[in-house]
Amino acid sequence: MDTELGIVRGDEEGRCVISWPWKSRDVVLAKGYGMALGRLKSTIRKCRKTSELLTNYDAYFKNLVQEGVIEKVKKEENEER
Repeated sequence: MDTELGIVRGDEEGRCVISWPWKSRDVVLAKGYGMALGRLKSTIRKCRKTSELLTNYDAYFKNLVQEGVIEKVKKEENEER
């Protein structure tokens, strides 16, 4: 049975089981490369105005790479993702 909230079915013990009304898993997410590049360029412009800010950003991102939170990606690898 379909409802507005999801699909209702019975389990082996006779209880009603209702699925969550999530969107289809077939959704293709936008890559967002252009937006990310624009934000990066804007941030770099702001950082160049204050050398201390640029130093802090550099240290922050180096720390994220060292901790494994982010990783450097070659342009060829980025196009595959």
